[in-house]
Amino acid sequence: MPSREKLDVEEPGREEDGEFATGNRSDEPTDLCDPNLGRAMCCFPSVGNMTVILWRRGSPVFVVGPYWTMLVCVTLPLAVVGPLFVAIFWCARLHIAVQVTYGMLVAALALALASTAFRDPGLLRRHSAAPASTWTWNDQARSFKPPGARYCPWCDAIFENFDHTCPWVGTAVAKRNLRSFKLFVALLQLLAYYTAAVFVLGALHVADRN
Repeated sequence: MPSREKLDVEEPGREEDGEFATGNRSDEPTDLCDPNLGRAMCCFPSVGNMTVILWRRGSPVFVVGPYWTMLVCVTLPLAVVGPLFVAIFWCARLHIAVQVTYGMLVAALALALASTAFRDPGLLRRHSAAPASTWTWNDQARSFKPPGARYCPWCDAIFENFDHTCPWVGTAVAKRNLRSFKLFVALLQLLAYYTAAVFVLGALHVADRN
């Protein structure tokens, strides 16, 4: 068995037939919080517990994570649908500039969320040999991984530059969606403050009319 320590490997590392570095997941979900539940509810192929809806040239393009059910049932209603109702029914009584600004914030937030939740976060393909001495062996996925890459037990896969797995966006946050995630968090905070201001302005407007 390969050592967990950094290895000096003379032969170049190779990918095994394009296979992704995943572990041995459970076939059936055990409860509503089981990350296998999201994969089990989909008819699309999966990579670990990541469900791939669209492929392009052998690479996943449209991907949802193991907690996509929370994304659809909780995050989208709170972060996108709710603000849309505010924009339609509450901002209508305010100045057009307020309406446009609020609508642009909601649209930008929705795009940032989609870019975070529906893309490949940085799935690593399986490597049976280490391409460099800095690569280390991972037992769960049975693959070598570069510095910064980590195995996520909830997603059951290795991701490059792994940061964390966020149930609110339903997926892992890693190399390819980290910037989108940071933008989503910043826009969400900005929208929260702006929504509070909109409610105050709307209440003052109603009070003046009465």
